[in-house]
Amino acid sequence: MAASMAPDLLFWLAWSNEGMNFDGYRIAAGVIQVGVACCALRLNRRYGTRRVGWFLFGGLLLLGLTQTTQNLLSSGNVQAVAFLMLLTPVLLFIGVTWLDLLLKESVEKESQIERAREELKHRFDQQAQDLQQANAALKTEIAQREAHERSLEQSEAQYRLLFTENPFPMWVYDSKTLEFLTVNHAAEKHYGYTMAEFRKMTAKEMRHTDDVGMFLEQMTKLPKGQLSRWACRHRRKDGRTIEVEESGGDLCYNGIAARLVLISDLSDHRRLEEQLRHAQKMEAIGQLAGGVAHDFNNLLTVIDGHASLLQSVTKDPERKHALEQVIGASRRAASLTRQLLAFSRRQVVQPATIHPNELAQNVSKMLARLIGEDIRLKTKLATDLPCIHADPGMMEQVLMNLVVNGRDAIHSKGPLKGDDQISITTELVTVTETQTWRNRETRAGEFVCFRVLDTGCGMPPEMLPRLFEPFFTTKDIGKGTGLGLATVYGIVKQHSGWLEVDSKVGFGSQFRVFLPPMEKASVEASPPPSAGPAAIGGTETILLVEDEDLVRGVAKDILKRGGYQVIEANCGAAALGVWKKRSHEIDLVLTDMVMPGGMTGRQLAVELRRTKPNLKVLFVSGYSPSRGGGDINRLEGMRFIPKPYQPHQILTAIREQIDAKDTFENSIFARRLATHASAALR
Repeated sequence: MAASMAPDLLFWLAWSNEGMNFDGYRIAAGVIQVGVACCALRLNRRYGTRRVGWFLFGGLLLLGLTQTTQNLLSSGNVQAVAFLMLLTPVLLFIGVTWLDLLLKESVEKESQIERAREELKHRFDQQAQDLQQANAALKTEIAQREAHERSLEQSEAQYRLLFTENPFPMWVYDSKTLEFLTVNHAAEKHYGYTMAEFRKMTAKEMRHTDDVGMFLEQMTKLPKGQLSRWACRHRRKDGRTIEVEESGGDLCYNGIAARLVLISDLSDHRRLEEQLRHAQKMEAIGQLAGGVAHDFNNLLTVIDGHASLLQSVTKDPERKHALEQVIGASRRAASLTRQLLAFSRRQVVQPATIHPNELAQNVSKMLARLIGEDIRLKTKLATDLPCIHADPGMMEQVLMNLVVNGRDAIHSKGPLKGDDQISITTELVTVTETQTWRNRETRAGEFVCFRVLDTGCGMPPEMLPRLFEPFFTTKDIGKGTGLGLATVYGIVKQHSGWLEVDSKVGFGSQFRVFLPPMEKASVEASPPPSAGPAAIGGTETILLVEDEDLVRGVAKDILKRGGYQVIEANCGAAALGVWKKRSHEIDLVLTDMVMPGGMTGRQLAVELRRTKPNLKVLFVSGYSPSRGGGDINRLEGMRFIPKPYQPHQILTAIREQIDAKDTFENSIFARRLATHASAALR
């Protein structure tokens, strides 16, 4: 409004009398400036800064015209002012029209820009939504892929566990070409081939030459999908043939029709079966030998007893000499039965504390003369060895038999060369669990080892399984009984040990004896009574319990010759019957350990001591004391002597038993009996 009023105001000022006053023009210019400023503020709110700029340009032009008019009036050029007054509305109209066109164009462009902005925003929102959906789908795909990877890892782990790391050999081969596709580590280790070598081979090349035809026939006849199992022979890379059992089934391997096979090596099973059969055979032979030796000992007791009794009363030198021959033969036969009992592990053991080095040194001194000067006997003894708990006589017999066996082996290979030798070595050996497979009797732990090595003729492998059988010998007829190594075997077994043998023809043999180191001795047999030339007798009453009539008869004769009163019983039950009637008369019980009727000698002694705790007992047997039902030496007032016994031995033992100081009150048996008695009273 100020802009439209400006020309009229200027025109009025130009023609009025007061128009010559310049202050009026200044007031008009100020009014125009205020009007322009107000319009600019209004336009700025509606049309923005750019349009305001155009308006301000028009306002400045108007101000410029006002200033020009002022200058013309001051110079007195009224016509120019009038012309300018007429031109000003035209210019203002043109400017306002042009400005309006500009404003309309600007508004239209702004509207287009706004529509473009809205469209762009819509597209942005749509793309953002698409990106969110794509992101969610990508997350789902990533989760699925991770789950698939975990499943694949688990599958690979199971594959490694079931196939690659399986301890049994396994392989996969093409069902048509029989070419190997893959094998596990156990197959590579067991057969000696690498994976690359396996893949150049076929399954039939693993078979023994004689089994290839049968294998191909089995493959053609085998129905698809059916599991198979058969025994066959395989060849290793080192050329050794092994017996195996194959278990197989069909599968698809990388798109190829294939067959998965698991192999079980039967060599160890065959060896264990052979060891078991051998052990059972040795046990059967041992039982037979022990039974024969026991019965033979009874007969030798009768022969030796009667011969000794006759010799003691015979004056004729010829008869005396004949009886000496009989006694000598019976005692040599007794030595033979002791070897049989040693093999059957029923020989009487008298254990003691032995240092291995002392045993080897003592035996080597005696054996040096036995093997002769043409064979050197060497000893190599380890230091700091633990002691063993064993029968010294039996251990000496073990080393002596092994050395004599080595001496005979050296002589068997021909003339001596001067470098032949036998060595005895002692050492402490630690046997691990992985080493127990080599021998069925081997067990893990620390053991004292006696090693006897000879440079003899050696033995072939087929002979080793029979080496410890009784009566088996490689010597000529009449040069060996075949009981030397069998005796060694029995003694070592009786002492909770085992034997190992290595031998090669032409290179000699090596025997290793493993014995457990000494622990706290739980059994100590009484030392055998010293044999004296004169028998000691008495007048006491003895209850004689023996199931063998001949043995009981000779024992009765020996006791009566010694002045003793004898009451007989042929079994435990009969002895109990006698005891009920005449227990007050009996001073000592002489009983066999093993008897028929279900009662052993030890059980009889315990039963009799219930009524007479200080009763003296003497056991006799052809077996070990433990065969009769436990350790008799732990019972006070009891003693054991083995069969066959000589008259002076049995009489001396009886006299020593009767005269022994009675320490029953301090014995374990007495305390146990008192406990049972007090419990019965309660």
